[in-house]
Amino acid sequence: MDPLILVRPHRPRALQMALLFAPFMTLIITLLASPLAASDRYELGKRLQRFEREWQGATPVSRARAVAPMQSAVGSFFTLQFGRAAKNLDEAWFAIRSDELPGAEERAAFSQRILLAPRLIDTASTGLKVSTGPCYSVEGMLDPGAQIRLELRCMDGTVAAKQSFPWSELPQGVTLKLDEVGAGDFQLVLVGTVGAKSIELPPVMVSRVERLAERMAAIEQAQGQWPESAAESVRATVASLHGLLKSIGSDQVQETDFPAQRLIDHCEKLIASKGQSVGVLRELAAGQDAWITLAREGRQAPVRARAPKLPAAENEATTKTLPVLFLFHGAGGSENMFFDAYGAGRAVDLGTQRGWLVVATRQTLSDKMDCAALVDILSESFPVDRNRVFCMGHSMGAGQVVRQVSRHPELMKAAVALGGGARPGNAESLRPVRWFVGAGDADFGRSGAASLARSLEKSSVPVTYREYKNVEHMVIVQAALDDVFSFFDDVNRDIK
Repeated sequence: MDPLILVRPHRPRALQMALLFAPFMTLIITLLASPLAASDRYELGKRLQRFEREWQGATPVSRARAVAPMQSAVGSFFTLQFGRAAKNLDEAWFAIRSDELPGAEERAAFSQRILLAPRLIDTASTGLKVSTGPCYSVEGMLDPGAQIRLELRCMDGTVAAKQSFPWSELPQGVTLKLDEVGAGDFQLVLVGTVGAKSIELPPVMVSRVERLAERMAAIEQAQGQWPESAAESVRATVASLHGLLKSIGSDQVQETDFPAQRLIDHCEKLIASKGQSVGVLRELAAGQDAWITLAREGRQAPVRARAPKLPAAENEATTKTLPVLFLFHGAGGSENMFFDAYGAGRAVDLGTQRGWLVVATRQTLSDKMDCAALVDILSESFPVDRNRVFCMGHSMGAGQVVRQVSRHPELMKAAVALGGGARPGNAESLRPVRWFVGAGDADFGRSGAASLARSLEKSSVPVTYREYKNVEHMVIVQAALDDVFSFFDDVNRDIK
């Protein structure tokens, strides 16, 4: 049951808010305190991306088949049954790709995951130790004599190394030879056949770096030698990336793929600027993803950002401003969620294609570091168009949208809440902001979204509310994206 309808009007406001957010806070605390391994989060993310890519081109009939297993996957995730969640995600993918379900051996193949750590290695390493293991139990068995092939692919898809092995050797581990492979960020892919059908497991990112230990030591040393004039966001970003890189270079698997070779380059560029040119941050995010820690007076906000490519002409770079789109993820996610999922990152693509700066925050925004503060800090590095600031959130992130807009209705021009929402404390103050609220007909967040839309409409706030057929809680963002960006386009055109 949606917690919104449990709030009784006669209760004190503080108690109402406690009742409203208690279920979400309990869920967040449970997720953070759980023994969930990053490798489990990684696998769930990879399987979700595979499903979302299939969903994008599927027919309505195929999409309808996937609703029930996706509902089961979301429920399994929120009850911390991660093996079951992975299995249900695979079942949703099987259902949407074909009305013919896979056989036992094919299920066994797709239940496997690639095991590999560390994922950041020196180019002096001539081999990559790889193994496989099951994400969940299945009844079928793999043919131990069947051959699979490991391929190390460059980011443009070309194959840098490949080698064949029998399935039977994978659980114990095999070594892929890398004698001719240089530096770079790569995708490790396992391909093979089961009967007459081809299979390909979700890829794993691997990075190779020249003089890895030497360069990591230089980054660590530089952090103690910043000049006093070094920008706080530059210092914080280098410190954060250095910690992340150390983790990738250990046996710890991260929640998503990080291009570690590129991130080392980013650290070195920021250090070379002596922290005095925050414009370097814009260069790092131009046409590609950048993991940035925005900071001011000791307060920090980790974000993942992507900006349009820098204009070819210098005069354009100084005159063209960038609208900003803030993205807020749901419970259990992070700043990586909108970039990697919710349509396999399609929201970010749609935003940057329009020439916008897209920024996904981690759900730690507080009273001291909110969107208004982030816009101020971003303006130090990017030519932000303060008259065109938009936001979108899913589930718990939809509640964050309500919170941010309620605090700064003068800042946001358009707000999107999908699969959830919360009643604004003073809806009348939101009249300058145009809203889009959406939910799926099989979405457990539908009642919250509908309640938000009714509250806005009652206060004469401009709002569009839509429900989507055969859509549950996870797919709602992807299902609504075309309508959402048409809505953003309408708002953008109307801004003087």
